[in-house]
Amino acid sequence: MNIGTIIIILFIIYVILKWLYDQNIIFPHSEEKKVNIFSAKINEKLLTNNELEFFNKLKIITDEYNLLIFTKVRLADIFKANDKSSLGRIQSKHIDFIVCDNETRPIKFIELDDSTHNKKSISKNEKKLLLLSLSF
Repeated sequence: MNIGTIIIILFIIYVILKWLYDQNIIFPHSEEKKVNIFSAKINEKLLTNNELEFFNKLKIITDEYNLLIFTKVRLADIFKANDKSSLGRIQSKHIDFIVCDNETRPIKFIELDDSTHNKKSISKNEKKLLLLSLSF
């Protein structure tokens, strides 16, 4: 085997190893190469200005009575659906505020009725009907 053939073989081995390394197949280096499987960005704030103003006023009252406030809780986290149809009706819907005792038992559900809620896919009346139909 002459030197030229050896150089070509080494070059081919180098290219293959480089490709395997870049694909994270050998010598894993996943921290260096992150695969973006979820395209999203963090909201600047979790609450709208109206929601934040209401939250701050509600907090004064709940602190006085040693109660907790939870915001934007999914209905599917409040209720256990008995079937897929019920789950489909509640899984992507939320309540703006829930006041709970220290054991996190819900005491009061609060849904704001302001202009920021006009674009939601479910109306205030639909949420009321859901709460009633789910026997709460």
